[in-house]
Amino acid sequence: MKLHVIFLPFFTFPAGAAIKVMMGLDLAGVILGWKFFDHAAHLGGAVTGIAWSYWGNTYLWQKREPLLHWWHELRGAPVK
Repeated sequence: MKLHVIFLPFFTFPAGAAIKVMMGLDLAGVILGWKFFDHAAHLGGAVTGIAWSYWGNTYLWQKREPLLHWWHELRGAPVK
């Protein structure tokens, strides 16, 4: 997928490259102790999003029913 910078519409770049650059900057921020952003949170969100895109719908979302029933029983709520 191609992305554009809103103020520079003539400048396009692939989304994969943007993710790699941003993850690299966040990794550098964690290692070097930069404090402007919470770089660890950005890395965690990126890793979670990438993992969900590969395994979330297939392995987790489709097998959620037993977990939901357990959670409702734990809370004492009626199971629908």
